[in-house]
Amino acid sequence: DLKAVIDANSGLETSAFAGKGHDLGDAEGREIIAASGNPIVEMSVAETARLEAIGVEVTQDWIAQATEKGLDGAKLVEDAQMAVARTINGGS
Repeated sequence: DLKAVIDANSGLETSAFAGKGHDLGDAEGREIIAASGNPIVEMSVAETARLEAIGVEVTQDWIAQATEKGLDGAKLVEDAQMAVARTINGGS
C-alpha cells in the first residue's frame, strides 16, 4: 500500500525538483560553513571517478533488468537523463 502511495506521488519531476532543492541547499550550506571558518573537505578526483563508475555499473544493471522485462531500458534511461537535464536547466 505504501509503495502505491509513493509511486503515485513521485517520479522524474519530483526527483528533479528534490535534486534542485539539494543543490540550492548545498550552495547555501557552503556559504554558511565558509563564513563560520570551518573547513570544507572535498572528495578526491579518484574517489569521485570510482563512485561515478559504480553509478554507470548500477545503471547498466538496471537497463539489463528492464530489457529482460521487455522494456527498452536504454531508451528509458536516456529519456530520464534528458528530462532531468531539461528540469535542471529550467526547461520542461
